[in-house]
Amino acid sequence: MGESSRKLTTLKIGTVCDFISDNGDGWSKVHANNTTGYIQNSRINGTGLSTWKKGTVLGVPVYTRPSDTKPCAYINKGNKFNVVCSIKSGKYAGWSIIHYNNQDKYIRTDMLKI
Repeated sequence: MGESSRKLTTLKIGTVCDFISDNGDGWSKVHANNTTGYIQNSRINGTGLSTWKKGTVLGVPVYTRPSDTKPCAYINKGNKFNVVCSIKSGKYAGWSIIHYNNQDKYIRTDMLKI
């Protein structure tokens, strides 16, 4: 997986597949109709198959200070904030100050869509 995401064939309900392996992330490699490819485990009958691993999509990171290595929060689509200023020169050039959740935070200016 990962190399291609194109559809190789369509399997009708009831088609018997030769199971090759479960990739551990909700997909299995199978062989059917002279084709080997991947199918979502939720679409095949089998016990002990892996399920989709759930993750969280994080938004744009904001920082207490530009020198911080870890964000203090993430702004997601629909979150409201005010841009206080964009810093054009000096040590913090390329950063903007925003007012978010009643606090001033820093965000990389190139991450702003204004």
